[in-house]
Amino acid sequence: MRRKEREMDESFGKKVIDNSQYGVLSLKDEDEVYSIPLSIVRFEDVLYFHCAKEGKKNDLIEDGKKVRAVFVSHAEVPELFTVEEIREHLKKGEIKGQTVVRKIFTTEYASSIVEGSIYKVTENDEKIRALKVLCEKYNPDMMEFFEKAVEASLRNTDVYKVNIDSITSKRNKVSVD
Repeated sequence: MRRKEREMDESFGKKVIDNSQYGVLSLKDEDEVYSIPLSIVRFEDVLYFHCAKEGKKNDLIEDGKKVRAVFVSHAEVPELFTVEEIREHLKKGEIKGQTVVRKIFTTEYASSIVEGSIYKVTENDEKIRALKVLCEKYNPDMMEFFEKAVEASLRNTDVYKVNIDSITSKRNKVSVD
């Protein structure tokens, strides 16, 4: 990682994954990369997602294949100064060009990249556990209906897991100083 001061530890990376609304899974397709945004959940050191039983993604997945997933839990342009404050600082010579770039035209973010191996989940107990953690993350207020949903859809749903080999995380936090 080029900007070592932005590198974060694995526990920070797991928080990014847990707080992300989605992840982008990338799979190799011959000479191209196929990337798709998915609702992904982390359970211990495994990522889970579900999908229909057919589709390009399913066609590309082979047990043990290396994949990458990218997560961003926070991204925004900070508003450290008003336009008037910037004008005043520039007028007084208190802000130089590089400071303008670093403090005004920048983005705060928290991101993680997971590398791992993907597998189709074939045992119903693990499939149900994965679906439950997914539902707890994305629809916690509706868990009383989870059993009914599983009964209705388990046969028609594929679940995949990514065994995490590594997590690389980065954060840019901008301050006024």
